[in-house]
Amino acid sequence: MDRDPEGKQAVSLRLSRVLGDIGVTREMVIWRRKTWLTIEKLATFFGTTDKTKDLHYSFFGSQSEGTTTFGMNSDIDVLNTNYVTHVLLEMSEWRSGRIQSLLVLKNEHSPPQHCNMQMVRPDIPVPLTLNMVREESKTVIVDMEGRMLLKNTYFDILNRHFYGNEYVKNGPSRSLSKDYDCVNALSCTRLRDECMFFLRRPRPGHWPSLALLKKAKKTRTYFVPQGHAESSYPTLEWRFSTPHIERLLIFDLNMIKLKVYIVLKLLRITYFKPIFDDRLSTFHFKTALLFTVETYQPKIWKKKNILQCVIYCLTTLERWCRIHYCPHYTISGVDLFVGKLKKFELPRISAMLSDMIENISNYVVDIEMDRLGERMQMLTGTKSHIVNLSSKSDNEQSTLKYCLEELLKEFYNISTILGLSKEESASQLIIVCTKAVSDCQSFIKDTKQEFTKDVFCMLIIYLKSILVSVQRSVCIESRQNIAEQMNQPYQGSLDLSSGRLKFASMLYCTGQYEKAAAMLEQTEELLHPDVWQLSFAAEILNVGRNRIFLRKLLDQPVSEIVKTFVLLSVTFFRQELHCVPKHLVYEMYRTFTPADIQQRKAGELYMAFAIIESLPFLYYLQYLTYRKLEQHDKKHSALIKLADYVKDTRDLCSYIETTLNVLGHCCELEDMLDLAWKCYSSSLRMFPYNNAARWHMAIIINKLINQ
Repeated sequence: MDRDPEGKQAVSLRLSRVLGDIGVTREMVIWRRKTWLTIEKLATFFGTTDKTKDLHYSFFGSQSEGTTTFGMNSDIDVLNTNYVTHVLLEMSEWRSGRIQSLLVLKNEHSPPQHCNMQMVRPDIPVPLTLNMVREESKTVIVDMEGRMLLKNTYFDILNRHFYGNEYVKNGPSRSLSKDYDCVNALSCTRLRDECMFFLRRPRPGHWPSLALLKKAKKTRTYFVPQGHAESSYPTLEWRFSTPHIERLLIFDLNMIKLKVYIVLKLLRITYFKPIFDDRLSTFHFKTALLFTVETYQPKIWKKKNILQCVIYCLTTLERWCRIHYCPHYTISGVDLFVGKLKKFELPRISAMLSDMIENISNYVVDIEMDRLGERMQMLTGTKSHIVNLSSKSDNEQSTLKYCLEELLKEFYNISTILGLSKEESASQLIIVCTKAVSDCQSFIKDTKQEFTKDVFCMLIIYLKSILVSVQRSVCIESRQNIAEQMNQPYQGSLDLSSGRLKFASMLYCTGQYEKAAAMLEQTEELLHPDVWQLSFAAEILNVGRNRIFLRKLLDQPVSEIVKTFVLLSVTFFRQELHCVPKHLVYEMYRTFTPADIQQRKAGELYMAFAIIESLPFLYYLQYLTYRKLEQHDKKHSALIKLADYVKDTRDLCSYIETTLNVLGHCCELEDMLDLAWKCYSSSLRMFPYNNAARWHMAIIINKLINQ
């Protein structure tokens, strides 16, 4: 029996150290939080400025809380909220000018935490009538009382319009990737009465603080498209929730409480998930933690008491299993077991929890995730040496790398949003980019977070590079002289290479070969052993050989790190057509057969662009430029570097088919058609659909026929 308090304290101290070693430190929690809160602002910024939508994005869950480890492999929880639709708790809240208004309907017969949405006229504050709704509408139904109710399948119709049937459906979540858990929701600006009870109910008083409750009172109520598990009319019901209150509560916990929470999650995944899957969810354990923090005095939450605090939380959950009722922390009248767990399962869970409480040290030491048990045993001397055990520094670098990847991935997402409309003219894209730059500058003036300011300054640089490139393309197309300010390399390059390479590409396309060669040489001189090539296609991320520079993120602005160490992919939109070597233009038209269209997935937006990694593009441009300058030795050297890049699998990131295609082009120009054909064939074997290699192979066949 595990009743020795001194033994628990010794294990607790070791456990605290091991959690720190696997990356659960104050610095890493802060980094995860500021990363995801900034991504939230970036995503919302473009969701609200884009002309086609008015979306606000919120990132909740383990990643944004900082309550995860790499072993958990936590997904990313995204809440997409359309603020155009106005949700009313009372008809008196109706305001004119709204495209769509909905009135929340809830009475004594409504399931807990659920309501209906009645449609309201946009011109006057009265309910919508049947004669005002299109007959073919599949999102509205008339109930027994003649009320027009919005079905919770409303978002599914929109999703199918944009993504077809490719998205993954899991409860209210709709996602194109298993790594993302995306939920569309409606919201209103104030809390429902059931949520206000959280602010008023009696409690000991030490937590949550009055200041925190005051902040919570100002949050929104969100309405998720999910019916009650035991309802007769689930498609008519919307579940309301309070994710921003839950975020405030978690963000208010100190590191000891967060470590307790992470241990609870590790125990759940290790021992309960194999039996009950996610029906006994992280939310049940989070709720137990919150009630326990509220109930027990602050003085117990110490490093030496981590295991005892875990026991208190498990005891709370075990008591709920015995009484067959799990209360919601922020919403009154809700049983979190309903619709998740069967009553006959609760005694088994209770027995497992009781045994875990009695023998908590044994359960913790047997956790395999993140090799936590092995690390605990190493500290006690039970295991003297463990092979391939990552150090604390390694895990912190991995966390910093992950955060930097996700930030830069959002820039990639923004670029796909900007380049989505192939029909949009260059002048229209210039207007969009100019407005986005102006909006970013206004946002920077209004925000106080230095980290967020720095990232938005990076975004301005990124947008300006797109803007200038499109303007150059327009000038080249109309045979106008490029303005002096556009004929200068953009000094504030976002990363080490991509902006410079786009400028060199423009110089090459306008016949300024000497200047292009000078820019390419300057770019190559900036490369160093620690450079990190980062790409996002097909969810492939190149980790680079050396990540020591990531430690500098702790005391340097992220913009400085990106400018000095990172190579991003080079992306050209169709509006930049005249700044792109002609061979690369074919990449923008890789989808041209019915089979290509059928094989192309909804999330593969990059296929409408020409995208290539920085290093192969550098070598390709060098080859083209030195060929024009008739500098044969340098041309040959560039060709060798490009060929070696393809052979060296350590450096291969994504868009390898594009790299093989440009290598094939070099071989064509060298009149080595057999090698060119081999390159295109290799490219096509790797990617048999949506591949510009088909164009190039057809051109070779045409040449041979004409000869």
